[in-house]
Amino acid sequence: MKKLKVFVLALCLLIVSSVPATAAVTDKDPSNIAVKELTILLKNPTFILEEDSLVLMKFIVNSSHQLVVLSTDTDNSAVDNFIKNRLNYKKLSCNLEVGKIYTQPIQLVKK
Repeated sequence: MKKLKVFVLALCLLIVSSVPATAAVTDKDPSNIAVKELTILLKNPTFILEEDSLVLMKFIVNSSHQLVVLSTDTDNSAVDNFIKNRLNYKKLSCNLEVGKIYTQPIQLVKK
């Protein structure tokens, strides 16, 4: 019975000590930080959206750590211009891999 108590105590300590370490790693994930920064940069559009839409944006980070929008999969030129004007050559505080092509879905919601 004593061995069982020691085992349960050790297991509890292991679980409790690993939870904060896992939370700290996910908060500093560059892709999570990038999504938050992109959301801030795309707030308050300069056009009226007629319906909700999902746009897939492809971008790359250049050697100066600036975001370069390669393409958007929308037929709406206002949405395309808005995304490109707001994001092209903006520096992000996170360290994304230079030269890698990223695909980011952008949800635009009608207000």
